[in-house]
Amino acid sequence: MIITQTVEYQELRKFEELIGGNVKIGGYDMDKISPVSEGQCYKIHLQEPDISRLYLLREPTFTNLTFHKDYLLAGLNSDEAAKLDRVKYWLNKSLDLRLSPEWSPIFVSRNIENSPIVTIDGNHRLMAHFLQHGKIQELNGYLFVHPSIEKWGFMPSLL
Repeated sequence: MIITQTVEYQELRKFEELIGGNVKIGGYDMDKISPVSEGQCYKIHLQEPDISRLYLLREPTFTNLTFHKDYLLAGLNSDEAAKLDRVKYWLNKSLDLRLSPEWSPIFVSRNIENSPIVTIDGNHRLMAHFLQHGKIQELNGYLFVHPSIEKWGFMPSLL
């Protein structure tokens, strides 16, 4: 992962509002576990080795989309993911997240160096990108880092 810029939480919040994000930093009781005021926000570019630590949000719709039911993007079942209407929508738009920072996914992680990276907003966009391009190299995103984020209820249980 390459950090391209440190950003204030308010900038990330504006981005969430602009794209109409559903799961937001601090939302769904995240702030009780990982207070936003104690975290750090960044703009990032993912690198290909990050695929081994990149997960979908633990959400019932996504449970059967990975071969081992572990939410790991690298294990995405392309046949199942492509059936989702929201993934189909982005596939039809030929979305390339490397070239579309206005649709950047939002991720959370315990740290920058080696902990799992979980997509909290943009899961469908991320799946469509991965299905079309098969890689995540230079993919744009926002990242919220907090040392206790793995305790949040929407994190995959293997983390």
